[in-house]
Amino acid sequence: MKSLLTRIETVHILEVLWLSAILAIPTFGVSQYFIVSESNTAYVQVPKVALLRIIAAAMLIIYLYQIRNVHIKWDQCWNLNYWSEKLRCSSELMILISVSLVAVSTLITTILSTNVTVSILGLFPGQAGYSFYNTICYLIVFLAIITNLKSHDQLRRLLLSIVITGILISAVGFFQHFDVDIFRLLPTSNHERAALTTGNPVTAGSLLLLTIMVTLVSSSIHLYITSVNQGFDKTFIIKITIWSLILFLQFSALLFTLSRGPSIATLSSILLLVLSLIIFHQFRVVLITITVVVIASILSISVNSIQITYQDIESGQLVEVEPAGLDERISDIKTQIVTGSLNQRTSLWKSSVELIRNRPWFQSMELPFPSIRTFIGYGPDTFRYTFNLTSGPSEINGLPLEANHAHNYFIHQTVTEGIPGLLSSVALLLSPILMSGWILISKKYTSTLHISCLAGIFALFSGRFAEQLIGLATVSDLVIFWSCLAASVAAIKMFPRNTISETQEGRNTTTSDKPTFNQSTRVFILVLATLGILLFTVEYAIKYPISGFFAGQSRSLYQAGQLDESLLNIEKAISITPDVSYYYFFKSIVLKEFIDHPKNNIHYSCNKQSNHRTDNEGYVLCLAQELYSTTNTGKQIQPFWYPSTYQFAIVAKSFGQNEEALQAYEHMASLLPTNRTMLHMLSEEYIARGMFENAQNTLQQSLRISESNPNSANNDIFINEAITLLNEVN
Repeated sequence: MKSLLTRIETVHILEVLWLSAILAIPTFGVSQYFIVSESNTAYVQVPKVALLRIIAAAMLIIYLYQIRNVHIKWDQCWNLNYWSEKLRCSSELMILISVSLVAVSTLITTILSTNVTVSILGLFPGQAGYSFYNTICYLIVFLAIITNLKSHDQLRRLLLSIVITGILISAVGFFQHFDVDIFRLLPTSNHERAALTTGNPVTAGSLLLLTIMVTLVSSSIHLYITSVNQGFDKTFIIKITIWSLILFLQFSALLFTLSRGPSIATLSSILLLVLSLIIFHQFRVVLITITVVVIASILSISVNSIQITYQDIESGQLVEVEPAGLDERISDIKTQIVTGSLNQRTSLWKSSVELIRNRPWFQSMELPFPSIRTFIGYGPDTFRYTFNLTSGPSEINGLPLEANHAHNYFIHQTVTEGIPGLLSSVALLLSPILMSGWILISKKYTSTLHISCLAGIFALFSGRFAEQLIGLATVSDLVIFWSCLAASVAAIKMFPRNTISETQEGRNTTTSDKPTFNQSTRVFILVLATLGILLFTVEYAIKYPISGFFAGQSRSLYQAGQLDESLLNIEKAISITPDVSYYYFFKSIVLKEFIDHPKNNIHYSCNKQSNHRTDNEGYVLCLAQELYSTTNTGKQIQPFWYPSTYQFAIVAKSFGQNEEALQAYEHMASLLPTNRTMLHMLSEEYIARGMFENAQNTLQQSLRISESNPNSANNDIFINEAITLLNEVN
């Protein structure tokens, strides 16, 4: 055992960690409502993000230990000739520069954010998003891989782990399609589209795009090597059958998600891969690739044609639900293109562009750094609440669209990170495409394996680029994306180099500066950094799934009518993570139940202070004070999340706190300036207080929204409501 431990190096530990990230993060999840937070998909988001942060922290600690004796050559860092030479000799440096731009953009826009706390930890801490914390975790995974993946065996293991991940998540989707909710990962509200392990069919499709392309390229190269070494014998037939079945499973899962964007992007990537191989005369690889794709496609289309009837629970009764077929989803593409709606994505983009152009802000708050806001954006992870400033009425109910993402990566990044975000996002997705394309065109490598690898990189990231034009990304596919990006850099570095560049690189790496710190100082810094990383990870990674578990227990107990136990559990969740405003929101619901049904449930804490039988007035007052305090705290913790403000407004009004209630309604209207329902509620408050001029201005704002959106749903109803209220004013 001792001899085994002495042979284990940091590179081995780091490899175990990045393989764990690839295998565990996309596949891990718990049953719906086992973990509860603001998002409907918190049951998969929270544990995945916790895993990401824990693994990234472990990677960072090991990596810091690995480089403890490395000496930085500062003179080369600022030498432009050195970097120009590196760029000429190392095509993969293009990707490293784009990743550096992402890091710099995220750092600068976080520092100058409209809300630094939100940009660092996320609007809802512990959940997926583009916060600074999550982005740093992806960069750590990328850094660990590119600096430690140096052998073909390591590369094969990484690619194999992605293939296995594709198999696992596709198997879950396969069961979900046939209404076998394995591991209870399928949302209870919709069984028509498989969500796999991501909780969302769209993000599931984004994830499968990456695993499918890695599987296809890996299978093509593996089968090509087999055909060269052994010919088209029995072993080759067995292998091509296995690879076809693996691809069939993933194709089927992609079809079961009914996500059109990822499906079209995947098809485009496959065609681009085949076309690239044909252009560079790799006809045997083309034949193998087409054979695998055709077999897998025939099988997956055959399975998808099987008619399935789902059973969903509505109002306590079982009802049969006919799912939307693949043919319906495909035929609907023409309708969406003709109407220009693209499933309301054009509305999202128009509202987002207005944010980019004008940079509006909430009337009740002061905009930090207004002179440079157009350039730097609002800050990472601020899209959700800033989008409400310009959101237009939806086609379904006429209420403004609420979105977590612009469904376009570049627009989303421009809203939150401004010009630096746009440039870094374009560079990030274009750099592997340009790198692989340039190497292919320059014909530096003529080997079939090298050309196949480069064509695979080109096709995979081209598909990702196309998919991100109308899609969104979350923690599952982002882990695979950054791993593929790092693997691409590592694979190119393994390609044979010319003698001049190798000599130059060797000369640059052999010279070293004198150490700037002695050994004891380095150890002290390492220990201090390790302790800081561990404490930070416990505080902002491990606690959130624990508190989410107690919140889930609270929800279950609330539904079972056990309010005292429900209240105890939600208070545990709040004590663990007091920065999650949703828990205060849910606690207020539980407390409201105590007030509305005093005979069925007794609040023990308030009952001890004032017995409900002998001092009912004091008992009710205690409940009211706790309810008011809870909603007020939730509003203050997250002033940008309007449900907490709305809850406080209702409570304050019911308890006669008219001034506080009016301020809450005004704040809510500033958060949702295009929501006509909210504007009408505010105008009613103005009318009740005799503030007729304010009410008139508010109602005129509602009518202007209706006039600007004549084709929105329920437009006539909103107009009639506004006119009726205006008549009360006059």
